[in-house]
Amino acid sequence: MKKLQILLLTIILTIIPINVLSNTYDDIDRHFITEQEGIVLHPYNDIAGYKTYCIGRLASRSMVLKQTYSYEECEHLLEYDLTLFSDAINECINRELNPNEYTAVVDFAYNLGVHSYCISTLSKDVNDNNNLKIREDFLAWDKVDIKGRLIDNNSIRNRRLREYKLYIKPYKKH
Repeated sequence: MKKLQILLLTIILTIIPINVLSNTYDDIDRHFITEQEGIVLHPYNDIAGYKTYCIGRLASRSMVLKQTYSYEECEHLLEYDLTLFSDAINECINRELNPNEYTAVVDFAYNLGVHSYCISTLSKDVNDNNNLKIREDFLAWDKVDIKGRLIDNNSIRNRRLREYKLYIKPYKKH
């Protein structure tokens, strides 16, 4: 009977894909992401001209924004967004990342979008653990799209460098 149970469990685990990776929402360093985005308690246009508010949160064109937001509202919205980004980005990650690596790629996706991350060479090289190309991959995304033109931007380049430095920083458990 025991052998049959083990056989059935083995078959089930082979047939049903289970994501056993431990990359989770709890591993994201909110302080890092907040530092990268900044906190603006009122609507503003970001560097590419997109309507933005709070901690780098994009607004749709039809969205009616409040005049001001409290710090607590912005933190709450970031937490909500990070749950969505964490779930979505995990679909593109096929290996376990340490919290520094995970925060760096979540920040990249938060800034550029999950789709951009998932189709990037960065995603491929993260999954392949190809650390020789990671810096180049981050820096490939150092431009701003302004009305269909890609413009070099030092602020974005510096952000990509900070993401890269966090990605390669050894993680020490507390």
